[in-house]
Amino acid sequence: MAAKFSKYEASSMEDALLAPYEYLAQVPGKEIRTVMINAFNDWLELDPEQLTSIANIIRKLHTSSLMIDDVEDNSDLRRGIPVTHKIYGIPMTINTANYVYFIALQDVLRMNNPDLVDIFSEELLNLHRGQGMELYWRDTMTCPTEEQYLEMVEHKTGGLFRLAVKLMQRCSHKDSDFTELVNLMGAFFQIRDDYMNLHSSEYSNNKGYCEDLTEGKFSFVVAHAVMKGKDGAQLMSILRQKTADDNVKKYAVSLMEKANSFEYTKQYLDRLEDRIASKIQEHGGNAALEQLMAKLSIRDTTSSPHNLLWPVLRPSKIQATVCMIGNIDCTVWVSSGLVLWSNGAFGKGILSRSDATWYARYQQQTSRNKTVFLEDITRQRRRERQNADANQPENNMIELDVTPTEAADMEPVQLSPYEVMFLLDSGCLEPRNAETGELCSSAQLWKIYCVSERDFDIRYAAYYYYRSKGWVVRSGIKFGSDFLLYDRGPAHSHSRYSIVVRNRLENDKDDMRGLADTWQYVFALSRVTSQVQKQLVVCYVDRPEHDNQGRIDLSHYTVEELTIARFNPNLKQ
Repeated sequence: MAAKFSKYEASSMEDALLAPYEYLAQVPGKEIRTVMINAFNDWLELDPEQLTSIANIIRKLHTSSLMIDDVEDNSDLRRGIPVTHKIYGIPMTINTANYVYFIALQDVLRMNNPDLVDIFSEELLNLHRGQGMELYWRDTMTCPTEEQYLEMVEHKTGGLFRLAVKLMQRCSHKDSDFTELVNLMGAFFQIRDDYMNLHSSEYSNNKGYCEDLTEGKFSFVVAHAVMKGKDGAQLMSILRQKTADDNVKKYAVSLMEKANSFEYTKQYLDRLEDRIASKIQEHGGNAALEQLMAKLSIRDTTSSPHNLLWPVLRPSKIQATVCMIGNIDCTVWVSSGLVLWSNGAFGKGILSRSDATWYARYQQQTSRNKTVFLEDITRQRRRERQNADANQPENNMIELDVTPTEAADMEPVQLSPYEVMFLLDSGCLEPRNAETGELCSSAQLWKIYCVSERDFDIRYAAYYYYRSKGWVVRSGIKFGSDFLLYDRGPAHSHSRYSIVVRNRLENDKDDMRGLADTWQYVFALSRVTSQVQKQLVVCYVDRPEHDNQGRIDLSHYTVEELTIARFNPNLKQ
């Protein structure tokens, strides 16, 4: 940042002009916008110089806008320190913030692209338009509707987000439009900020306790309580006073809790998370963005099954088809299973045929002129059969009348009963009857699975347990076990553990499974498991006492594991 001065030494005056900006900039924020820019660059692939320029422009604009915000809101703290205007005064703070705005514009002009200037001016107008709407509501004590509030957020918070991504899109050789995703993320970040301002001790330490109430601000939570709660008039009176009294603010928070405004806001944020995750997948996935959303998620990981899948999987409701066979069996199919497979290895079908490691072995071995594998022989025989078919007389060929279609020739993904129930419990699946189109309830499918498979709940408890620990759980039937555990899924590596599930409290003499648990059986299973380089684990599940009516909360089941290894006496001591 350089400038020309006629009477004063340039560097010292520049330092003085920028001192208020540097005061706030020296205290690092969460750097969410920088993380977001780097994440979007995984898609847009800008060169490092362009990416750095855009990141610096956004950082200058963001920090300057915070300085103006603090003046307009008469705040006391920002990032845990006194606000800039409490140190340098209001006039100097405003001048410096505006000065840095134009320095950022100068940086845009240096990029030698007129389109970037248009984007810059358009989104800064939007930013100030949104800020003006919020100030107008506050100063006139006008409570906005939810629709009006979301429009304001799209201008204010979304403006800087869109500016960053639009600048990147214009500089990129990729033809992609992320506007809708960016708008959703802007709404999520602002509403989350509103929620945390009134509900987070961390925010209280950095900005003061329930600062939005002291400002008299109609945040998302406050606006809902005023519009929907029975005590809206009281809350309006508190906002009008712009109180700094913690006891009054605590009472205001209790009014919002009474109006169920925090829960409503949390549910709205959950839906935004789902939509954002779905949009990310539509654009091909982005691990950095998913990690950012996981970091910002406010879901309660101790009480909600949704969190077992986030950030691994948070799609919107995925449509599934249920094929009923009488009332004792059902098969669930997902026609577009890419999201499920790529984000948790759910389902069995064309996608579940793992990226085999034979090709890597083939490349390694052939480069050393070593053994030819069975795969080579198979390919050679396939070519021989194809050549033989091609050389047959034409009168032996069968002519088929095939009408070409544009439909994708893709085998659907079949979900196991355990996967179906897990995805249902996580709110990610919407199964419908193939014949009637009616929605199949979780209770209906649970009853069918329990009738068709003895101890289904025991094995599902084990499945749920391992999924909740972060394992990818697949069927272990080909190795004589119930489940296999993968770190990331069969497309990435072989499974490490083979799981046999047992009901510890099962004393039923008619249970034929118990007869198999002899040492000979265990030795044989251990031998099979060790030959494929897996560890055998017996998972004992205790089922709580119940009257066999309906499901039991999984929190009442207990799990204990026992690992079994085969002793090899040939090993040296």
